[in-house]
Amino acid sequence: RRGYAVNRRESEVGIISVAAPIRDISGRTVAAISVAGPVERLEPHELKVAQATIECAALASRRLGFRGAIGVA
Repeated sequence: RRGYAVNRRESEVGIISVAAPIRDISGRTVAAISVAGPVERLEPHELKVAQATIECAALASRRLGFRGAIGVA
């Protein structure tokens, strides 16, 4: 698993988004964080954006007590 999901023009034409799960102490997904923007600006940097999104989700998860492995882009 890569630890993030990508929505490429599926919800809105010309928009891409990257999301990562936020987990609680039990490991259950309780929320998510996402970044969205124009395809031409985000798509060339998808891995960088994904890594930053995963890092933010990991920080929030740690604050909720999650200590398991976090996905890596």
